[in-house]
Amino acid sequence: MILSGFISDAVRFATLRSHSELSWSHIAVSGAEFFDSMNSKRTLWFVFAGLLASSCFASLSAAQAKPSAELRRRVSTNQFTLHSADNGEYSLSVRSSAAVQLLPIKTEWLAPPDELEEEEGMPYSSVLYAKQVTSFPIGNGEIALQFSSYDIMPAGSMLGAGGRDVFLIFNPKTQALRPGLIDLGMTKKRFRDDGCFNALMTHFLVADANGDGKLDIGVIREEIGCASGADRFNRESYVQHFVSWYLFTPEGWKKPSDDDDSEGWTDEYAELPLIGMSLSPVDFVGAFLWDTYDASRWKWPPAYTPLYRKKLLRDEKQKAAVAGMPHRRPKVRFEQPLSKPKD
Repeated sequence: MILSGFISDAVRFATLRSHSELSWSHIAVSGAEFFDSMNSKRTLWFVFAGLLASSCFASLSAAQAKPSAELRRRVSTNQFTLHSADNGEYSLSVRSSAAVQLLPIKTEWLAPPDELEEEEGMPYSSVLYAKQVTSFPIGNGEIALQFSSYDIMPAGSMLGAGGRDVFLIFNPKTQALRPGLIDLGMTKKRFRDDGCFNALMTHFLVADANGDGKLDIGVIREEIGCASGADRFNRESYVQHFVSWYLFTPEGWKKPSDDDDSEGWTDEYAELPLIGMSLSPVDFVGAFLWDTYDASRWKWPPAYTPLYRKKLLRDEKQKAAVAGMPHRRPKVRFEQPLSKPKD
């Protein structure tokens, strides 16, 4: 009976985590319920079984997918450039065989006024966009454009930083721009509050997730934070959420309804590169807390490792080998704050 209970609870725990339903509140509330309803020994076995099962399920799903060289070749970072004026207006320069064209971008697409009101008084700006623009063909004659921002506060114990990612759609025939995926809010940030480090990073994949011939956008979020409501869980933990797909529609990329399956790995995918950064706020905080860029040693092993992090790990191992040490703490460096683009 006890063994069957372990397995049942572990499968339930793994299912929650693999479908991105496990948050800090889940950990804290569930943890309190576990210790109230079961003895500590069974709880430890439950947590161990749950983590083991969830890691196996997630790793197996990720292992079935593989990066696509063909899709990666479609991703470009040198065809479009973003220009930001001092008055807060944005424009896009488009390189073509004929000439360079300059197209205006609606300010609210990149800097939503309602959300920016909530950021008043913050020591950094979430709309400090990089000039570099990532693009890829959607498959219907239009081109997807990714704009990315990030800014780091110059000093202070808060260690605040944040940024956004916005996707627009460009029609080469009509030279028109329209929204693609503009309501993601803050997609990357870090800060320290009441002695706890918090960090968020959003990674983006592209693939034809539903087989309709159009490229969809996959979102993988990573978080570092402290749970609330339970003292035994008040230290930092790391979690990587399962990939969630925004499917392409005539109105842009949309997350399917709850009745549809929007989560899961496709057979092939390509990841979109970092823009204006060499590492993420999660890497910055993770290396500071746990002395390594290896996320598998950050308490919660991830199913997905982005390409830039693999390079960080190679560099970390090479420096340790040169020093003749099994492991050497890497030098924690900033994500490389961006300078405001100026014409």
